[in-house]
Amino acid sequence: MKVKEKTKEQFIRELQQRISRLELRESEYKKAEKIQQEQMRKLDERVKELNTLYAISEIFEKKDISLEEVYKKVINLIPTSWQYPEITCTRIIVKGRKYKTANFKETLWRQTSNIIVEGENIGKIEVYYLKEKPEIDEGPFLKEERYLINEIAKRLGLIIERKKADKALRESEEKYRTLAENLNIGVFRSTPGHKGKFIEVNPAMVKMFGFDTKKELLEISPSDLYHNSEDRAKFNEKMLKDGFLINEESQSKKKNGTLFIASDTAVAVKDEKGNVIYYDGIIEDITERKKSEKIQKVLHNILEATTKTDTLKNLLERIHEEIGTLMDAKNYYVALYDEESDMYTYPYYVDEHNNFEPDKHLKLSGGFTDYVRKSEEPLLMNKKLFQEFLKHKKADFIGSPAESWIGVPLMSGDKASGVAVVQSYTNPDAYTQDDLNILTFVSAHIAIAIERKRAEEAIKASEEKYRSLTDNLNIGIYRNTVGFNNKPIEANPAMVKMFGFESKKEFLNTNIPETYKNPEERKKFIEKISKHGSVKNEEIQYKKKDGTLFIGSDTAVAVKDEKGKVLYYDGILEDITERKKMEEALRIEKAYFEQLFESAPEAIALLDNKSRVLRLNKEFTRIFGYTFEEVKGKSIDDLIVSKELLEEARANTEITAKGKPISQETVRKHKNGTLIDVSILGAPIKVSDEQVAVCAIYRDITERKKAEEALKVEKAYFEQLFKNSPEAVVLADTNCRIIRVNSEFTKMYGYTLEEAEGQLLDRLITNGELYNEASSITKRIGEGKTISLETVRMRKDGLWINVSILGTPIMMSGGQLAAYYIYRDITDRKKAEELLRKSEEKYRTLTENLNVGIYRSTVGQKGKFVEANPAMIKMYGYDSKEDFLSTDISDLYVNEKDRDKFNKKMLKDGFVKNEEAYFKKKDGSLFIGSDTAVAIKDERGKVLYYDGIIEDITERKKAEAALQESEERFRLLFQNASDGIIIADSETQKFMSANKKMLEMLGYSLKELENLSVTEIHLKKDLPRVTEEFQRQNRGEITLAKDIPVLRKNGRVFYADFNSTLMVLNGKKCLVGIVRDTTERKKLEEEKMQHSKLEAIHNMIVTLNHEMNQPLSIICSNAEVLLNETKKNTGLHEDLTIIWKEAWRLADLVRKTQQLKEIKITEYTLGTKMVDLNDVDTKIKTK
Repeated sequence: MKVKEKTKEQFIRELQQRISRLELRESEYKKAEKIQQEQMRKLDERVKELNTLYAISEIFEKKDISLEEVYKKVINLIPTSWQYPEITCTRIIVKGRKYKTANFKETLWRQTSNIIVEGENIGKIEVYYLKEKPEIDEGPFLKEERYLINEIAKRLGLIIERKKADKALRESEEKYRTLAENLNIGVFRSTPGHKGKFIEVNPAMVKMFGFDTKKELLEISPSDLYHNSEDRAKFNEKMLKDGFLINEESQSKKKNGTLFIASDTAVAVKDEKGNVIYYDGIIEDITERKKSEKIQKVLHNILEATTKTDTLKNLLERIHEEIGTLMDAKNYYVALYDEESDMYTYPYYVDEHNNFEPDKHLKLSGGFTDYVRKSEEPLLMNKKLFQEFLKHKKADFIGSPAESWIGVPLMSGDKASGVAVVQSYTNPDAYTQDDLNILTFVSAHIAIAIERKRAEEAIKASEEKYRSLTDNLNIGIYRNTVGFNNKPIEANPAMVKMFGFESKKEFLNTNIPETYKNPEERKKFIEKISKHGSVKNEEIQYKKKDGTLFIGSDTAVAVKDEKGKVLYYDGILEDITERKKMEEALRIEKAYFEQLFESAPEAIALLDNKSRVLRLNKEFTRIFGYTFEEVKGKSIDDLIVSKELLEEARANTEITAKGKPISQETVRKHKNGTLIDVSILGAPIKVSDEQVAVCAIYRDITERKKAEEALKVEKAYFEQLFKNSPEAVVLADTNCRIIRVNSEFTKMYGYTLEEAEGQLLDRLITNGELYNEASSITKRIGEGKTISLETVRMRKDGLWINVSILGTPIMMSGGQLAAYYIYRDITDRKKAEELLRKSEEKYRTLTENLNVGIYRSTVGQKGKFVEANPAMIKMYGYDSKEDFLSTDISDLYVNEKDRDKFNKKMLKDGFVKNEEAYFKKKDGSLFIGSDTAVAIKDERGKVLYYDGIIEDITERKKAEAALQESEERFRLLFQNASDGIIIADSETQKFMSANKKMLEMLGYSLKELENLSVTEIHLKKDLPRVTEEFQRQNRGEITLAKDIPVLRKNGRVFYADFNSTLMVLNGKKCLVGIVRDTTERKKLEEEKMQHSKLEAIHNMIVTLNHEMNQPLSIICSNAEVLLNETKKNTGLHEDLTIIWKEAWRLADLVRKTQQLKEIKITEYTLGTKMVDLNDVDTKIKTK
C-alpha cells in the first residue's frame, strides 16, 4: 500500500502539536517534581525532629545524669533540628540559671516555649537565628519547629518533675530504712493468705522468733509461727475485711517450740484496683508484760485495801479475794500467835471442812501451822511430804488432812507473829513454787496491817519530838492559811522574834500581806506555790513590826488532803540580810580580780616601779613555773632573765619607770632554766597622774617560732604529699595548662607527665559535650573561688568514669599563681548508691505504717516539723498532715522548758535518747512522750535538722509508778525471808545484794559479797554446770537449779537449790534467786542410793546361787561315777580328778553364799561407808 506523502505545512503543524504536548508534559513534571521536593523537605524536617526527640529521650533515660548535664546536652541538640542549623543558637533558662550554646547571641528572630513543672512556669527554651531569613509559618520558623520546641519544653518539664520526685524519694527512704533496721520490735512484710510468706523482716523479728539468720525466717510460713492455727485464720480474715488490725494478741511459737504472747499491729497494702498486695506490720513480745500486769494488779489492789479498809477482818477478806485470782484459795486462813499465852487466834478463816471461832484461843502445838511459825520459813506440802513429816513426827494435822498445803510466816520484825495458809482437800498438785513465792510476798502486807496500830502510836511520839525541835531552832518555822490575805496558824519563837513581835499571840493575829514590803512579791509567791505546790529559797523583802526591812529566804510547801485540796502552807524562813550584803561586796571584788587578772590568756605580772613582783596570774605560773608565794617582792629581772639579757631587761625597766610603754620579742627563762620565746608588753599603771606600778604582759610565742621553722621544710613535705596522694592531682597555670600531674593521675586517666604537660586540662579529659562545664569550672577558679562537684571525665582510652572534683586556686599576695585540681574515681560509689536506692524503696512503705511517731524537724526553740508519719499525726490528735506541719513544736510541749532542754541537748551532744516530757494533743489532752532523736549535720558540722521517733508512754509510766510501790514491799520481804535470797547482774554476773540469811549461809558480809561474782562462790570443777544453769535461768528456760555445790568463805562446801526469776531492779536486768540449803537432803539421798546398790548385789548373789547349785551337783555326781569306772594312773583319770575337785570346791563356795540370805544388808551400811567383802565372807563362815 502506498503511503500518502505529507505536505510541508502538515508536517510543521504536526510537529508544533507534538512540541506543545511535550511542553505540557514538562510543565506537569516540574509541578510534580516541585511537590515531591516540598514533601522531601517536610520529610527531612520530620526526620530531624524525630531524631532530636529520640536523642533527647535517650538523655532523659540515663539514670545517673544530672539536670545540669541534661540542659547542656539539649541545647547542643536543638540547633541541628532547625531549618538553618549553621545560624541557629539556643538558650535554656531554669529558675534564673542560664545554659546556652557557644555561639549564643540574642537577635530579632526568636522562637520560645515555656517549661512547666507541676503547673508552675519555671523557665523557657529560646531558639534564635543569627541572620535574617524569609518568613514562612512563624516568622522565619516552620510550624513543625513550633511543635518541636513545645515538645522539648514539655519533656524537659517531665524530666525535672521526675528528678525532683526521685530526690524526695531517696531522702524519704534513707530516713525510714535506718529506723526500721534499729527498732527493737519486730517489723515485717508478708504476702496475704492463710499460709502466707515473709517478704521482709528486721533483725529484731529474727531474734524474737529464735532464728539464727534472716534467710532462715523468710523460708518459714507465718502460719507455722502460730500456736493455734485458728489465730492465723482470724488474723487473715480481719486483714482482708478491715484492711488493718491493732494490738491483736495471740500465742506464737519460737524456732525451739517455746511459746510467747505476741501483740500484732498490721495494715493491708493495696494496689490501685484495691487488691491486697502484701501486709506490713509490727509484732512485739508481751509475755512478761502480761504476767507482770496480772501480779501488779493484785499487789496494787492489796496495797489499796491496806489504806482503805477500817478493820483487820475487812483487810484480810480483801486479801483473800485477791489471792483467789492467782491460785486456788477456797480454803484460806490466817492464824495469829500470842507469845504470852502460847496460843493462836484465827482473825480470818474460810474452809470447806473445818470452822474455828475468830476470837477463840487455840493450842496448835505440833501442827503444821505451828511448825511454819517456829521455823519462820515458808512451807509447800503435798501428799508425799505430808507422809514424810508424819513419819518423822515433825508435824501433824489439826483438823481435816489436806492433799496440798502452803503455809507462810507473818514476820513482825525478826519474829513470826502468825501464819497465812491456803490448802486443797482434793488436788495434790494444786500449788507450785510460784504460788509459794506469791503468798510469801503477800504475807508481808498482812504483817504490816497488824503492826499499823503500833506505828500510829510511834507517830504520835515522833510528833512530840518534832514540836520540841522546832521551838528551839533559830530559823522561823510557820504554818499559814491558804490564799493571798492569809494568816499564820502556827509559828515557832524564832519566827515571832524575826518579825519583832513580843508574843506569839500577837504575831498570829497579823495579816501575812502586811509583812511584805512589796505586795507584788506576795502575789508572785502565791502564784508559784499554787502552780508548783512548793517554793524553795524564795528571796523576799519583809517588814518587821516597827517597819524595819529585812531580806528573808522562804522555803514552803502546800499541804494537801487526799483529794488534792490545799489545806495550809508549811514553811521555814531565814533572815539573810547580812549575808546578802556580804555576797554583793564579794561579787564585785571577785568579778574585778577573776575577770581582769586571773582569766587572762597571757602571763601577767604586776610590778612596782623597781620591777619587784606585787602579783602574778595563773598563766604566769604556767609559763614560767613560779608561784606568787615564791617570788613575792623579788625582782622580775632576777627571776626570768638570763645573764646574757640582763642589760636589755634593765633598760626596759628604766623605760617603764619613766612612764613609757615597751613592746618587743625576746627570750625569757623558765624556773627550770628552759629558755622560752616571748613577746613582752610593758605598760605603766597611773593613779591621778602618779605611776604606782607596772603591768608586764608576756605571751609564749615558742609555737609560733617553731611554726616559722616548720615552714622551711614545707616544700619538701608538699612534694611527698603530691607524689604519694591517693587522689589524682593536677597543678595547672591560670590558663588551665597542665604544669604537673602525679602518678595517681596517670593511673586514673592513662596520661604520663610528658604527654600531659602543657596541654589544656579541659581539652585533655573532656569532649564537646562537657567542655563548657569544664571551662565554667576553670573560670570560677580564675575568679578565686573553690569548686567541688561530681561529674564524669574521659580517660585516654575513651572510657568515661565518674569523678568528684575539688578545684582550688593558689593565691599569693592577693594574686592567683596557679590552681590545684584533685580528682577521685567514684564509679564504684555511684553503683553502690543505685543499689542503696533500690534497697531504700522497700523500707519506705514499711516505716509509713509504723505505730510510733517518726518525724523530721527544723532546729531551734520553736521549731517546725518538716516531715511526720501518720502515727505521729494521730498521736497528737490532728486530722491532716498539713495542719500538723504548720504547728510550732514548742506549742506541743506542756512546759516550754522541756523543749529548751531538748534543743540544748541536741545542739550540745548531737542526740537525745528516751527523753521524757509532757505533750499536748490538739484537743488539749496531755500525754507522756519518750523522744529519741539525732541531729543531722552537713559536712562542716552545721546542724541541718532533727530526725527522731516519739512514743506515747503514758500507760507505761503508770505501770512503772505501781512497780515502784511494789518494790518497797519486796524489800521488806527480801530482808525478812527465812530462805537465802541473792541478786546478781544478769549480764556481768556480779552480785548486787543478798539478804541476811544468804550472808549467813556464805559467811560473807554484804560489802564483801558485792565485790564477788557468781563464779567466785563455786568450786572450779563445778563452774561449767553453774554457768550453764545461770544462763538457762537468765534466758527464762528454767527457774529451778537443784543441788548446786556452793563454796563458803571458810572453804567448806554445801549444796543448795537456786529458784531464780529474771527481774529489772533499778533499771538493771538481774536474776533474783531464792536459795535453800539441801546438804542434809543430799546426804540422805546418797545413803539411800548406797543401800540400793548393796541390796542389788545381795539379790544377784542369791540368784546366782540358785542357778548354779543344781548343775554343780550333776557335775560332781557324774565325775565321781566316771572316776570309779576309769583306770587309775591314766591321763583321763587325772583330768576327771581335777574336774571332780574343782566342782566340789565351787559347790562349797555356793553353799557358803547361801548363808548370805540370812544376813541383813543394813548390817553392812553405815552412812556412806563402803562394804568390805572379806568382812562379809568372815561373817558367813562364822554363821
